[in-house]
Parts: sequence; C-alpha cells; structure tokens
Amino acid sequence: MRRTHPLIEPALAVEDWHTVKPAWGSDDTPAWSGHGTRMAGVGLYGDLVPLLVGGDPVPLPFRLESVRILPCVFQAIVSTDFTAS
Repeated sequence: MRRTHPLIEPALAVEDWHTVKPAWGSDDTPAWSGHGTRMAGVGLYGDLVPLLVGGDPVPLPFRLESVRILPCVFQAIVSTDFTAS
C-alpha cells in the first residue's frame, strides 16, 4: 500500500510496512492499480461519505500493518520465486 497517502499515513508507521522480498519494495504500484491502498482505506475508514459530510475529526481506533506478498509487476507472477531469499 502507499504509505504516504494522506489518509493512510496517520495509521501506518514505516516500521509496520514490509515486503517478503526486499527487491520488490513495499509501496503500492500502478500494476496493481492501488489495490493495497484502497483496501487499507476501506478497512481503516469504511464508508467515507458520512465522515466527509459530518466534518468532525475522525478517530482511528487501530493502526495498519502492510506486507507485500506479490511482485510489483503483474506479469512477473507466473515466473516469480516466492521464497524470501
């Protein structure tokens, strides 16, 4: 997921942002169309409409942790070695 997204950053510390293969990096990539970032946002906030209409501060009752388990490039899945070397 994109840790620097303004709605994600308050809930995701750098030390909680991981990857199974360091060469892949931890950030969301265009190949996945922001899937991790979007799912994290839904998990963290749910439906944003009432929050935006209300205008009140939004308490975050929990923190996020992210682990990239798939490569950055979609085509690489077929031939990727998923061991953590």
